[in-house]
Amino acid sequence: PDSAFLPEEVARMSDYLNRGGSMLIALAPSFEIDRYKDLRILLQKWGLDIRNDLVLDRLSTVQGTDATIPLINSYASDHELTKDLTARSLFPMSSSISKLASDDIHTSLLAMTSSFPGSWAESDLTTVTKGKAVFDEKDLRGPIAVLAVSEKHQHN
Repeated sequence: PDSAFLPEEVARMSDYLNRGGSMLIALAPSFEIDRYKDLRILLQKWGLDIRNDLVLDRLSTVQGTDATIPLINSYASDHELTKDLTARSLFPMSSSISKLASDDIHTSLLAMTSSFPGSWAESDLTTVTKGKAVFDEKDLRGPIAVLAVSEKHQHN
C-alpha cells in the first residue's frame, strides 16, 4: 500500500480474518509518516508486531547487494511453509517482525537475517535516507524476522 487504509477497510480486513480468511501482507517502512498504523494495530491482534523500521544486513553488501536488501538463508525448519527451503531469498526494504504472546493465536517466525552485528532493524529512518545508519540502543539486534505466519488455534 502507498497510502493509509480507511477505518472501514481495516474493519473489513479484521472481519475477513475473523471468519477464517487468509492474507499475505508485505510492508516496507513508511519514511515520512506511519501510514500503516491501523494495519499494524490489527496485526498485533493476530500476534504480529510489525515495526516501522528498516532491516539492514551488512552481510548482504559482501554478497554484492545493498544492506537494505537482506539476503536470507535461515528458515524455520519446523513449519510446513519453509521446512524445505534451502535457496537464498531477498527481502528488499523490509520491516522487522516480532511475535506477541497470545492464547488464541499461534505465530511462527519463518525467515531470519544474520546475527548481530551483521544485521539489525534501524528505527531512525532519517539516518537511512542520509546514508548514515548506525546501530544504537533503540534498534533491534539481529537476527531479525522478515517473514512470519499467524494462525488461530483450533478449539475442539
